[in-house]
Amino acid sequence: MSLNTSLSIATSGLKATQSQLSTVSNNIANADSAGYTKKTAGTQSVVVSGQGAGVQVAETTSAVDQNLLRQRDGAASTLGEAEVTASYSDSLQSSLGSTDGEDSLSDAVNGLANAIDALAVTPESSSESATVVHEAERLASEVNAISDEIQNLRGQADKDIADSVDDVNAALHRIDDLNRQIADNEARGLSTADLEDQRAMELEALSREMDVTYFTNTKNQVQIYTSSGTPLLDSMVHELQFSAASSVDSAIVYDPGGGSGLSGVTVEGKDITGEITSGEIGGLLELRDESLVERQAEVDELTRTLADSVNAAHNQGTSLPAPNSLTGTTAVTGSDPLTASGTFRVAILDADGAVQQSTDLDLSLYATYDDLVAAIDAIPGASASIDPQGHVSVTSDDPSLGIGFNEMDSAAGPDAEGLSNHLGLNDLYVVDAGGRISVRDDIAESPDLLATGTLSDAPVLAAGDAGLTTGDASSAERLAAALSDTHSFDAAGGLGASSTSIAGYAAEMTAAIANMAENADTGAQSAKLIYDDLVAGIAAQAGVNIDEETAELSVLENSYSAMANVIQVIQEMYDTLMQMV
Repeated sequence: MSLNTSLSIATSGLKATQSQLSTVSNNIANADSAGYTKKTAGTQSVVVSGQGAGVQVAETTSAVDQNLLRQRDGAASTLGEAEVTASYSDSLQSSLGSTDGEDSLSDAVNGLANAIDALAVTPESSSESATVVHEAERLASEVNAISDEIQNLRGQADKDIADSVDDVNAALHRIDDLNRQIADNEARGLSTADLEDQRAMELEALSREMDVTYFTNTKNQVQIYTSSGTPLLDSMVHELQFSAASSVDSAIVYDPGGGSGLSGVTVEGKDITGEITSGEIGGLLELRDESLVERQAEVDELTRTLADSVNAAHNQGTSLPAPNSLTGTTAVTGSDPLTASGTFRVAILDADGAVQQSTDLDLSLYATYDDLVAAIDAIPGASASIDPQGHVSVTSDDPSLGIGFNEMDSAAGPDAEGLSNHLGLNDLYVVDAGGRISVRDDIAESPDLLATGTLSDAPVLAAGDAGLTTGDASSAERLAAALSDTHSFDAAGGLGASSTSIAGYAAEMTAAIANMAENADTGAQSAKLIYDDLVAGIAAQAGVNIDEETAELSVLENSYSAMANVIQVIQEMYDTLMQMV
């Protein structure tokens, strides 16, 4: 072997050691860099004509396990869904107030019940009537606040989906760009390890937003699909599309059939909403379209039963003095058939409750609502009509007199309820088209219009008789019973059909929301533990250990010194040869 060959071999050793030193230095410098994995500059022997000719640096590689990375990305999707669910569930639970505080739904129900009990003791008290109306408004406000928070959260989820879709599209483009850089480096014979680290970080970020599947082809290019196989990145990026709604309410929902409600997530016109089952987008979709909709259904059931039971009681009574005019809340069409039977009493009353005129109507005689209204309008001193919105209105012709009803044994409509209740003539609560509940405007303004007593049901009620009496608490007692009695609640949301009181259902609903929050928090903690374990496993396998890298530096230093000594000896041998010549 010639001195030239020896020198070449020694020089190759120096170059290889320099490359390894550079790699170790880069490892140390990036020890705390997110997503960085330990790199190794491999070496291989050079053989020429069957003889060793030194060493050359092979490809710089990372030791990270790709299967472990896939597991981490799957855990990132689960964690993204769990954390967003926990955050939203906690916000909803907070809207209920403390379970036993003055700001809670249960306390509002109890507050109304207590106020009605006090009114039943002194039904003639204006202050007690005002307290009942105030507590009725407070209960309505608590129910509406929960509904508002649910819809606010659905609206926020809708906006957050739009933001996450933008993040997904940006990540897909970055991964596509990294694919191209990696292909370019491979074509030039350069290391792709650092670029692959960056791509792995982008895949993790993408997985946190939505669950995806991906694989690396023979050209070291990552291709990405939804869990059901819709391509998101192959030879090009297939962007997600989503349109956030300007506003969200309980009537606006997502229609998988392509209705005009909330937007789904699409790719090139294909709806992939159902293909996204985890990640932040998956969690947000489930909240917007499933769990929060179920919570709203439970609030709607509480609202319906509260209004129906209280209004049924209130329509059986009247205030003292009786109101001059009453307008129903139920919309009817005059020509529609009236399904009704039994007797309904209408009376004109003075301020003291004395009867001025009383008429008992046999409801079986009237074929339509127009017929009924005409019969009431024919009562001396009374006027009746159907307004443009379809509401029946009954008024005393004398502004100083009032109008009062007794439902007697009347049974009207499909539910065979009292006629006043069927028409909503003396409702306490009004529920609008959006499901919001409120105290009837005129009662809210004048609490003395609250029904406390009942128009006499004497077989014969003639002019001059006492139609209403001071101290009659019968209506107040019925209102109290409406809150405390057992009602049949339909299955709604996550709650099955049940028989319980208004307070009992409110407690069940509150517990369901609390359980939702607790389960979401537990799920988020479990998902975080699994994710952290996988991250720790990757760090243990492919992370940078400063002590190990420092030790490797010492080995390389010794190797470099040895190669330098070899070159020095060869140099001395060259000098000797030159002197001999």
